[in-house]
Amino acid sequence: MNSVLGSLIFCLQKDVKTVCHASASLSMPVVYNTLVVGQEYMYCMNNLQQLAAHLARLGFTPTYRGDPYGQGLDWLYFDCFFEETAVRRHFDLGPETHYVAYDGRAAGQEAGFYDPLTGFGLMGHHPAYGRASGKPEITGAER
Repeated sequence: MNSVLGSLIFCLQKDVKTVCHASASLSMPVVYNTLVVGQEYMYCMNNLQQLAAHLARLGFTPTYRGDPYGQGLDWLYFDCFFEETAVRRHFDLGPETHYVAYDGRAAGQEAGFYDPLTGFGLMGHHPAYGRASGKPEITGAER
């Protein structure tokens, strides 16, 4: 494993390209996956990669990428909303993957999943606003 630290291995997962690399920043090498969607690179550690790949297969592209709270996050925003229970079940997202929802009463609105260890997240509209404005609902069962 140490011989591959810092090297890039390109592989094809169905119709979504992924880049795998090992991290030298931890005492034990951990392989992170970087999902390439258009020109966006998404760093994932758990089953969020499957959700990101699902969004890419459906044709979604990020509307924004950044750290909305200045806390070292890497969140990608999509023009859809997630049905939390169905997405958790379909992509086997365990308790280590957090779901956050902000209802927009003061400013903005959002909801989605993130990994607190990596700061990587996939966000969409808050379900109440997504439904009201006719945004696509993501459950994992879409084709």
